[in-house]
Amino acid sequence: MAHPRPKHPLQEPFAWVLVQFDGADTAFLHVLPAASPDEVATGMRVRPEFAPEDERVGHVNDIRHFVAAGGAA
Repeated sequence: MAHPRPKHPLQEPFAWVLVQFDGADTAFLHVLPAASPDEVATGMRVRPEFAPEDERVGHVNDIRHFVAAGGAA
């Protein structure tokens, strides 16, 4: 989303991505900050960015977003 709306998870440009952790059978939908579609590719490796430790509650919402980790799957 080049122009996020108020209810979007990030207020900076981002991409909706399907993330599949190593060893998992299924993927889940999340977000990755991206200024343009060229910054996102199928098979790219990502890592989670978590909420600050004092705000974590042991829920999937502890993951704020994903960022590129370099390399391909």
